[in-house]
Amino acid sequence: NFEKAYITELMKVQQRARGLVAQAVECEQRLSALEARHSEEELSELPAYQVEKRALVQSIGKLNSVANIQRKGRDDLTVGILDAACELLEACESGQRNAAAPLVQPGAARLLAEQVVESFEELRDYLDEVSNHLDLLHPHLCQNEGLVAQLVRWEETWEIGARYVHNEDVLGAVCYLVPQLRNAQRAVPALAAMAEDCDAELFLVLPRIVLLCLLADPAKAIELIRRLLPHRFVNRSLTGRRSAQPGGRMARSSSNPDLAAAGEARTEMGPCMGPELQAVTEKFWRTELVLSKAVAAEGPSAWEVLIRRAVSGTSQGTSDPYADLAAGPQKDKAVALVEELMHELEAWSMELQRHSAEDWNECINVLVQCTSSGGGEKSRSSSEFSL
Repeated sequence: NFEKAYITELMKVQQRARGLVAQAVECEQRLSALEARHSEEELSELPAYQVEKRALVQSIGKLNSVANIQRKGRDDLTVGILDAACELLEACESGQRNAAAPLVQPGAARLLAEQVVESFEELRDYLDEVSNHLDLLHPHLCQNEGLVAQLVRWEETWEIGARYVHNEDVLGAVCYLVPQLRNAQRAVPALAAMAEDCDAELFLVLPRIVLLCLLADPAKAIELIRRLLPHRFVNRSLTGRRSAQPGGRMARSSSNPDLAAAGEARTEMGPCMGPELQAVTEKFWRTELVLSKAVAAEGPSAWEVLIRRAVSGTSQGTSDPYADLAAGPQKDKAVALVEELMHELEAWSMELQRHSAEDWNECINVLVQCTSSGGGEKSRSSSEFSL
């Protein structure tokens, strides 16, 4: 009697464990049945389809919280992430852009959105396959390598989707930074070589370039930096003033090389840089103004010189970033200002990497992925099915 009771209870425990997979399988089957009966246009207007899709995502979340021991096991990733990714892909396909926040680099946005959709579809494929092998699943769900691998990819891509696809302002910042990084690689071959070789020095150079991009155009990158350094921003609204005030969002009134009015600033509603970040921004603008007067007419731009200096860092074996500047007092003044700026920027670079290391690592992973990829065709996994 004891043995029978023990085996019976063990079977019930195993059945409950597999029940999480069975529940997700049932949700996927109902969703597939609706997709087979209706067109894409009908599905978008069908309440039952939205209900089943939400139920499937919730089931996957529960399954992830139990089986995914390689990551966080999150169960709070909602169907809104998937909807945002699908809407973004539709916008990219039709060529439409949000006038308030245009996508400077739609390929980067497409890549992130595709990863969200692909991981969901791959997990659905797994559930379809495993429906015929539920009795073979290990009751300790974390012991099923195929299931865990699918959940790891799902959670990773959906976390990125929640931060970068579901938030238009942050996505816009990524789409601004990606072409800047690509342009930097074209201008400085040493940076392209670092990216191709995954050189460790690349991860010291990238935060410098990201910060330079922020300082060059704060409005375009502010939301991403604010997520990484929230304590360096304030929420305040002020009326426009001639000089920047703490709490004001600043914007240059002129672009390189005509930076004579670099001190001009305006303030707007919303998150604004704190006084320390504003001070280094103004220093950048003054430095760029002086540097633009020192560069030769047919030589590299002031921005390119700054990128070269950011890439060279403190390395002695790299080429001189100031080699193309005309010798004279103007060059000496420009070099001194650039070195002072870069010295201060190095401290900001360390803070950017260390304040929230996990968030920065995720951010740099996204930027490297988008920079190295053209956001091309979708590539569904072709690996063999595994429990």
